[in-house]
Amino acid sequence: IFPDNIFSDKQTDDEALERLSNRSESPNNETEKLIFQKEISGILRHEIEKLSPIHKTLITLYHNEELSYAEIAQITQLPEGTVKSYLFRARKTLRDNIMLTYKKEAL
Repeated sequence: IFPDNIFSDKQTDDEALERLSNRSESPNNETEKLIFQKEISGILRHEIEKLSPIHKTLITLYHNEELSYAEIAQITQLPEGTVKSYLFRARKTLRDNIMLTYKKEAL
């Protein structure tokens, strides 16, 4: 559902997500890989639902609908700079929430 670069703001976070994708008990066949990807997508959807309405909207418009900052600004009636700033904050909040919640499970 979401591109791999959703958390591209910090390399350490990229490394954590890579560890999630490539942990030693990673799936060995295509069926297990699909199940694993659905599990990751479910985690993302669940955590996105916890975001504030504006952050949830921006994440959805940018990453799911693949709209540009200008298009999102027009839809939300926010200045383009504000859209960029809010989207950065939304990603950071999402990343922090996921790391906090799932760190216990050895991301």
